[in-house]
Amino acid sequence: AISLRDAHDLDAADDAERRAIAHAREVGDLRLDAMATVGRAEIALGRDDAAWARAAVTRALEVLVPLGDRKLVADAERVLGDALARLGDPGAD
Repeated sequence: AISLRDAHDLDAADDAERRAIAHAREVGDLRLDAMATVGRAEIALGRDDAAWARAAVTRALEVLVPLGDRKLVADAERVLGDALARLGDPGAD
């Protein structure tokens, strides 16, 4: 999905992230579900849907923070910051 997103093929990237989320939920992998949700948030930003991205990353952080994976939390917070900046949140700078 990352390569597709980087190539600006947002539809294919979103499809890959949706499949990852479905698989994660099928096997009960909360970490993968949250990671793919952050990926979908980045795609939403590429489509200028910062409000959806903010909501998605907020949900993902509710899972990632308790898991204690600081790298994934930092990545999610980066995406959240981008979403907030696009929404005009003065605290996002």
